[in-house]
Amino acid sequence: MVGNLSTRKNKCHNIYLGINLIIIDTLTSFLAHFDFNICFSIISIIVLFLWLFIIVNSFPTRFNLPSKSDWLKILLLVAINEIIFYVTVNHISNIQLSRINDFKLNVASMFMAIIIGPVIEEIIFRGIIANCFKNETINMIVSCLLFAFLHGSMNFIAIILYLIFALSSFYLYKKNGHLIDSILFHIFFNLISIFFTYS
Repeated sequence: MVGNLSTRKNKCHNIYLGINLIIIDTLTSFLAHFDFNICFSIISIIVLFLWLFIIVNSFPTRFNLPSKSDWLKILLLVAINEIIFYVTVNHISNIQLSRINDFKLNVASMFMAIIIGPVIEEIIFRGIIANCFKNETINMIVSCLLFAFLHGSMNFIAIILYLIFALSSFYLYKKNGHLIDSILFHIFFNLISIFFTYS
């Protein structure tokens, strides 16, 4: 009886968490796609960041900082994924990896792409979906394929690239059980991608 109550409580918490993350993601996307004045954007980002901070702190996982060896693994996987994306995108024309063409470069969109997006996506795909089933292989397949298909815009090559990214992120999360490892990986990957896209 106690086990059923605990399971039900975890499911309710995950639903609550998922709904809040979707709302935060939607509001941030709204801010990113419109040119608001800088003060409004900054205030909105602060409010959304505080909301996200409260939600993340209610998540039943540890957010310890990675060890030095884990930092090296994170940065190595970022470098490998960036090279794979760069080589593939530069040698294959007409590939659309994401909504980067619709991306307006402003404070809100940068914050969305570099901080809020990775945190929300890692909590959803690695923190929740990657723990739905008792079998780790099924967790990996479902969470990674779902991530790849949602990001790949139904382009086969893009789906493969995002699948490699998702597997790297899944590995980092499951290796130590720390969601912060995959979040940092995702943040650094997006930061470097945006830097090279707009430099």
